Amino acid sequence: MAKLKLSDFKKFVSQMSGDEAKEELIKLAGKISQVQDYYAQELMSPQDRRVVLDSYKKKIYNQFWTRGGNPRNTSNAEVRKIITEFEKISVMPTEVIELLLYRVDLAIDQANQFGGLPDNDYNAALNAYEKALKIIVKEHLESQFANQCEEIAKFRDNMDYWVMEQMQELNSSYLNI
Repeated sequence: MAKLKLSDFKKFVSQMSGDEAKEELIKLAGKISQVQDYYAQELMSPQDRRVVLDSYKKKIYNQFWTRGGNPRNTSNAEVRKIITEFEKISVMPTEVIELLLYRVDLAIDQANQFGGLPDNDYNAALNAYEKALKIIVKEHLESQFANQCEEIAKFRDNMDYWVMEQMQELNSSYLNI
């Protein structure tokens, strides 16, 4: 099955009356759980959305640390899956950015505490960091996140130098800091 182009969908929707468009949305919400989750987020209060975001942060935290506080061999695929699930339902780009930066911060913290990480874990963190920076720039949120990004990219005693250097280069490229 060919993937639907957004332009084709816009054309389809433009041909509908207001009542037909409403009926189509109701039909989608009744059939597709992601649509239900998306609109649930849309209708939530900021406090309720914070609870949802915090639950996703907890899922990511559990990928890095055991209940006893010991480091875990992180499954980057599972972390990406959690973030992707959240991106599908989130209505606020700031919350997606926050989740991505949280993921990066956990990786950097774990690496600093235990003398580094395997390169694939660093690369996954760097990819998430760059993704967050791209959203920040796209949404014009540089002033809101610049300090947090600068803090994340600070050199730490027990980190691989190349990772921190690359993060600072990303900050320079995207945020001019």
